[in-house]
Amino acid sequence: MSKNKGGSTAFAALQNVGKTFMLPIALLPVAGLFLGVGASFTGASFIKMYHLESILGPGTFLNRLLTIFNDCGSVIFNNLGLLFAVSVALGLAKSEKGVAALSALVGYFMMYATMTSAIVNFGELGRLKKIGGLLTNMLGFTNTMNTGVFGGIFIGLICVWLHNKYYKIKFPDAISFFGGTHFSPIAGALAGIVGGFIMAFLWPYIAMGIAGLGTLIGKAGYFGTFFYAYVYRALNIMCSTCHFGKQPLVVQLILLVSQLLVLKILSLHNLAPDKRFHGKQLDTLLLNSQL
Repeated sequence: MSKNKGGSTAFAALQNVGKTFMLPIALLPVAGLFLGVGASFTGASFIKMYHLESILGPGTFLNRLLTIFNDCGSVIFNNLGLLFAVSVALGLAKSEKGVAALSALVGYFMMYATMTSAIVNFGELGRLKKIGGLLTNMLGFTNTMNTGVFGGIFIGLICVWLHNKYYKIKFPDAISFFGGTHFSPIAGALAGIVGGFIMAFLWPYIAMGIAGLGTLIGKAGYFGTFFYAYVYRALNIMCSTCHFGKQPLVVQLILLVSQLLVLKILSLHNLAPDKRFHGKQLDTLLLNSQL
């Protein structure tokens, strides 16, 4: 009985985590529409092909308007990790959900600040730059680590766990102001620092493993191409709108993580015939393919 109960508890926890992913995913169709329309109609090849220089050429009103749409869509996809961190905390918080979301937001920024500073003070920037897709510029941080959606989920889970455990904590009268919900953002900040240190030293090895797997697939010739295309297409079908919603939420979670790994490999190696994706674009590909 105890084993079954433990398994049921773990399954329920994964179900709850899966539910939290639906909130940022629901935002993506609108963001994808802005990004797609803006990027498509302002592309130089499209304008030249249909001789629309006078209407959509650089400097025209429509070009500027569509560029705004493109930028508005990009800002969502470029910050998916942040959105997932907040969404996970918001969905899993037992109470005071707004405070939990703020804690995850603070933790996410602190994690990236810690990772960036750890690279400067403890890391070897030249060596890290040799790992494909590892370093990026985001949130005002230069040469920080690209953890993508994984990083957001990681810090979101930690912050919401701390929030659920300590949002009713009480301190002595002298420092009572910092008790209760006021303590959650503080705990989130501390979690971000610890999580940032862990990711600063752990994530390069994860990125190297993903890059190595991509290299192996890339060197496998026709078999590697077939294997990649088969797995990616299978995941794409299972994660499509008509099939994805019918899967149990724990299966949805597994599918999302699996497809993220496949697209991470794509981002590090030139497996696509025309494009080489880096950094934040792979998250765009992952979640846009669900819709």
